[in-house]
Amino acid sequence: RAPRLHRALDALCERMGLGRPRLLVADLGAPNSLALGGVRDGAVVLDRRLFHLLDAGERAALLAHELAHIESRDALVQTLAYAVARTGAGAVLLVLSPVLLLATGVHRALAWLRGRPPTGAEATFGPVDRWVARLVALGFVGLTLAVRAHSRRREFAADDRAATVTGDPVALARALR
Repeated sequence: RAPRLHRALDALCERMGLGRPRLLVADLGAPNSLALGGVRDGAVVLDRRLFHLLDAGERAALLAHELAHIESRDALVQTLAYAVARTGAGAVLLVLSPVLLLATGVHRALAWLRGRPPTGAEATFGPVDRWVARLVALGFVGLTLAVRAHSRRREFAADDRAATVTGDPVALARALR
C-alpha cells in the first residue's frame, strides 16, 4: 500500500548490503519505529502516525536508522545481555539461598540462646539477608545502567549509519525530532 516506501526500503537494503526485512505498520500508541529480529528474519515496524508526520526523506532516514539496528544485530545483543544477566542473577540466587538460610538460622539461634528472640523485621530478615539484598539491588542498578549506556551508544551508531547511508543527516534529525 505504500509503494514509494517499499522502493525506498529496497534501495536502502541494497546500499547497506542487507536482505529485505518485513515492513510492518502498527498502532504503537505513539509515533515511533523499531527494528525486530536479525539480519535474516528482521522486521521494521512503523507507527501509522509517521505517514502523516514525516515526509518521504524523513521516512527513508528513519528506515535507514532501523536497518542499521538490524545490520548490527542490536536486538540480538540486547536480548542476549538480558538473558545472561537474568541467568547470572538466578545462579547467584541459587548459590546464595542455602547460605542465606543457614546464616539466618544461625543468627536466630544465637539470638534465642542470648535470651533475646528476634522480633519484627529482625525476625524475618537478619543482617546478612539485608546485606545481600542491598548487594543484589546494587548489582541490578549497575546492570541497568550498563544496558542503558550500551543502548544509547547503539542508538547513536544507528543515527550515524543512517546519516551516512542516506546522505541526509538533516532529514534524520527532523524525523527524530
